[in-house]
Amino acid sequence: MPANALEHLTIIELCTTIAGSMGCKILADLGARVIKIESPKKGDNLRASGPFLNDEPDPDLSGPFLFYNTNKLGVTLDITVLAGQKLFKDLISKAQVLVEDFPPGTMDELGLSYESLKQINPKLIMTSATPFGQFGPYKSFKANELNIAQCGGIGNMLPYFSTDMSRSMVKPGGKALSGVTGMVVALSTLAATFDQTKTGKGCHIDVSQQDSQLLVEGIGLVFGDCYNLEFSRQKHTPMQRSFREPVKCKDGYFMICLNTEEKEWRRLLKLINAPSLDREDFLSSLTRHENWDNSIKPVIEEWASRYEKEELFKICQDAGVSGTPVRTSKELFNNEQMRYRGFFEAVDHPKAGKLDYPFAPMQYSNMPFFAPKGAPLMGEHNSNIYEDLLGYTREELAALAESATI
Repeated sequence: MPANALEHLTIIELCTTIAGSMGCKILADLGARVIKIESPKKGDNLRASGPFLNDEPDPDLSGPFLFYNTNKLGVTLDITVLAGQKLFKDLISKAQVLVEDFPPGTMDELGLSYESLKQINPKLIMTSATPFGQFGPYKSFKANELNIAQCGGIGNMLPYFSTDMSRSMVKPGGKALSGVTGMVVALSTLAATFDQTKTGKGCHIDVSQQDSQLLVEGIGLVFGDCYNLEFSRQKHTPMQRSFREPVKCKDGYFMICLNTEEKEWRRLLKLINAPSLDREDFLSSLTRHENWDNSIKPVIEEWASRYEKEELFKICQDAGVSGTPVRTSKELFNNEQMRYRGFFEAVDHPKAGKLDYPFAPMQYSNMPFFAPKGAPLMGEHNSNIYEDLLGYTREELAALAESATI
């Protein structure tokens, strides 16, 4: 990753959700020293989340934990006890940023509110990431990815083209919404550090997952309200489906991406050599849409069935026809474009071994890359942080460990 871009930042991470962990991962991958705090009793919640390497449940082999915690230092600390709170405040005195994702009011109850922490470190930036933010009627509500998708409105629009309008709404695949919130956490925190540098003062940043989602999908929802329109998913009619659904090929599916222009239709006809489709009435995009299921799709699918998806990709590119393979995760992992750009980086881990991780969607022209480090083991850097950074003795740490404070 880019060497030293954010080396001036020390960030304390007190996160148990993907959104907070993702935000800190972005900053750690850009060179910030991120110190991740975990409970000495059970560790981060993600350690219990699968899939696990080799399908062996192990807190150090959780796929999500390994991915979301690269390049971080890991310590264990119980901040619910007085000794742990003292240690936490010592860490705050050495940091520029704290990122936490506890329910609103939790930090206040522990005596670790922003107002109290800035008395220790006036420059402190504290970023709080929660489902609905720090204030408002929903502030105390719990939520996961599915709840946020529906509360934020995007669920009402998915699946966007549906053959069965009576089916329940869905959420985006994977953890896309948490990832969006993580980016907002990273961007808003990084922006605050510029003001911190100029003024010598910190601030409290309140990040809402619901708001972050609306930032991405907001144009349809907001414009719908302005113009008194209801934005929701649409029925999957032949008009909407034609040239928007994949066709079968030898080893999966391929998407022919044609717009309504006549010249693109003629290119496709020339490519697939289909006299039965070379009709005057098919020059009309409306007629093509109406005849997609019965006349056009079967011919295109018969042609595509002769080739594998990567062959089709090259054939279409050479002919000037827009088309793309519907790639599986395994195919993406081995994709020549992503490999050429160095999107995957080899990361060594003491228990997981050396694995390739997705990393850099951006490339810097003026900064070299350093070898990324694997996610920390439970309490792996206790000695480095508590002894070397804070000055605690081994005897003091042994006593803290004995009392399960660390």
